[in-house]
Amino acid sequence: MRNKLIKTIALTLALSSLGAVGASASGQAQWKLINNNWYYYDSNGQMKTGWIYDKGNWYYCYYNGQMAKNTTIDGYYLNSNGAWTLNRQATSDNAIVQSDLKGNGSIRYDINSTENDYKAQEILNANTNSVVLNSEYESMLFTACEDLAQGKNTIANLKSNCIGKVVGSKYRITNIVYLSKVFESSKELVLDYNPVNDKVNKIKESELAAYTPKSTYKYDKYLVFTGDSFTNDWEAMRVVIELEAL
Repeated sequence: MRNKLIKTIALTLALSSLGAVGASASGQAQWKLINNNWYYYDSNGQMKTGWIYDKGNWYYCYYNGQMAKNTTIDGYYLNSNGAWTLNRQATSDNAIVQSDLKGNGSIRYDINSTENDYKAQEILNANTNSVVLNSEYESMLFTACEDLAQGKNTIANLKSNCIGKVVGSKYRITNIVYLSKVFESSKELVLDYNPVNDKVNKIKESELAAYTPKSTYKYDKYLVFTGDSFTNDWEAMRVVIELEAL
C-alpha cells in the first residue's frame, strides 16, 4: 500500500502541474458535513471512499464514506482534521512528551522483581530493538513499558495518547502491542537447574515471543516479575511500540 500511495502521490503532483485534476478543474467536488462527520463527493456528485487528495493533503474515507481522523491507516497518521500532509516533518507540536505517558491505572501489588527476574529480562532484551534513541527517549519509552506491566497505565490509554506522536524527530508511533502471560514455577528441580535460564526459555517458547511486529522499526521490551508470597507463579509481559521512519 505504501508504494502504491507514493506512486499515486507522484501521479497526482504531475497531473496538478498540468492543471488536470478533476476536482480542481470542475470546482464541483466538495466535502459535506453530515451528522458531524465529513464525506467527500466528486464532481459528479458521487460519494468517494479510500484515499482522497484535496488541496495539498491526503485524506481517507471508510467504506461508508465517513472521513477518518485521529487514527493510522496503512501506516499513515491522520490528524484531528483528517489530513496527512505531503512531506510532513516532525515538529514540537506532535512530539511525544511525558504527559502523553501519564497513567490512569492502579499499581499492582501482587508482583515484584527479583534479581533473577532482572537477569532474565536483560537476556531477553539484549537484541529486541530496531531503533536507536537518545537517553531521554529511551527512558521515556522504557518507563511507559514498565507502567503498563505494573498496572500504572492501561494499553487503551497509552494507545490513545501516543499513536501518531513523534519520537526523537526520527520515528512516528503507529501501534502499541501489550502481551502478558502467567507461568507456573518448575515443580521438580534438576541438578543443574538455573532459574534465570528456566524463565528465559519458557518465555521464548510462549506466545509472547511468537508475536511478530508489523513494522520494521520497533521499541520492544520484555518485563519479568515474581508473584506474591502466596503463589509460586511468575509473570512476564512484552510491550512492542511499533514505529515508522520519518
